[in-house]
Amino acid sequence: MNNKKLLALILVIVLSVSALFCSCKNNSDNGGESNLESGTNSLVNGEGQSDPDDDESVSDENNSSESDSSSESDSSSEKESSSESDSSSESDSSSESDSSNEGGSEELPQPAFTSTMSINGVSSEWTADKGISALFTTAASSANTKFDVNVPVTKAGEQTLSFSASLGLTRTFSKSGKTATLAVPKTVFTVGESIPVYYSTSGISTSNNNPWIGITKSIGGVDKYIAWQTTPKNTSGVIDLTVMPGGRQDNSVLDYVHLPAGEYKIYFVDENANQSNTTYWLHDEPINISIVNGDGNGTTVTRSGAMNGNASISVSNTTFCVGGPVKVDYTANNLTVLVSDDPWLAIGKRIGANDYYSHWAYTERTESSSKTFAPSNTNSPQTEAAAYKSLPSGSYTIYYLDGSNINSGAFYTEPIGINIAPKYTVGATLGSTQLMSAEDPYALTSVSKKITVTDADVAKGYITVSFDLTSLPANTQYYFNVKNVSLV
Repeated sequence: MNNKKLLALILVIVLSVSALFCSCKNNSDNGGESNLESGTNSLVNGEGQSDPDDDESVSDENNSSESDSSSESDSSSEKESSSESDSSSESDSSSESDSSNEGGSEELPQPAFTSTMSINGVSSEWTADKGISALFTTAASSANTKFDVNVPVTKAGEQTLSFSASLGLTRTFSKSGKTATLAVPKTVFTVGESIPVYYSTSGISTSNNNPWIGITKSIGGVDKYIAWQTTPKNTSGVIDLTVMPGGRQDNSVLDYVHLPAGEYKIYFVDENANQSNTTYWLHDEPINISIVNGDGNGTTVTRSGAMNGNASISVSNTTFCVGGPVKVDYTANNLTVLVSDDPWLAIGKRIGANDYYSHWAYTERTESSSKTFAPSNTNSPQTEAAAYKSLPSGSYTIYYLDGSNINSGAFYTEPIGINIAPKYTVGATLGSTQLMSAEDPYALTSVSKKITVTDADVAKGYITVSFDLTSLPANTQYYFNVKNVSLV
């Protein structure tokens, strides 16, 4: 019984060993190393690792998966990019479409019209802020002198056209084969403003010296130059009195070299002679100009004084027409009695070395009023000035003084220099509509007139104001001024 048990036990052991051997052999054929190692590797492989061959296979699969994923990602990106691009294109297209639609719903801005003027057929530009101060030559036949100003318009209908116009002062000279011209745009300037002077000469050849222009100041009754500049002979040009290179005559005019407010004169002298030598004057008399402070009232000139009581004299302009009145406004406040006579206003004329009155009138010592002087005034002139009672063309001076005559009297204010100039009529029309007709062309004439702007005017871009300057002498240089242009 025991032997049977022993044999059975041995048989079980043999069979177990045999089964174990077969199992190990099969595992070895499949590439496995051992159950323990295989189990360990199985745990590792469970973490995604394997043998090199298996790894390559897994890598291919992973690469394939990544490639597919990448492909999908790229495809997605391309789609997104394409979508963004399409969206952008659609947005731009929409924007352009909107812009196009906006452009279609609103009028395109019209190009701005450039303001122009035409003088005897020659065109140039002008601006509203600066206005016009144009130098021009009248035609050989005065009827052919054309001065047109184009004013921009943008809307049809009834509107108010406003502007101011004036003629500058021209002095001509002709004597012993010599001819000369001086022209200024006006005779009242503000402190610091340019003072352009046009000049021309011909027939000047008697010496090697050149003509010269000077601006002077009266010091103790003597005109002394503040600055000067020579001009070429037998030619023409424009110079600015405020920047002339020649220096002052002496230190008595030192306070006036910067041209403060006050009264000055312009001389044109031949052959470098002294301005007091009338033999060499290239116009019969100097031109009076006034410089006023910037806060002054246009062309109005006022001179005040407090030396012998408070007083002032004022004129609306310093150039007047032949035959016309010269109105002087004045104020007097407790004027000092210097002699037995009452204060008096006078228009004086320089004859030789002295001034003589052609017109005069008494005033009270305390009052504000005006006096108008004209050829018909009854107060007798001084004998020396009797020929000037009619106020012919030339240079004069307005005085406010006390004393028996101008040369020995005491002045209450600085005198005001004035010019008497030939009378011309200047007009302006817009088509058949009369805008102005001024018999005193040197005064700044203000115009404000209702006009009708047509659709044709708007299409053209402007209306044309034509100035009538046909009464001016032929072949003569003039300045013409048009200021404060507006169309409301």
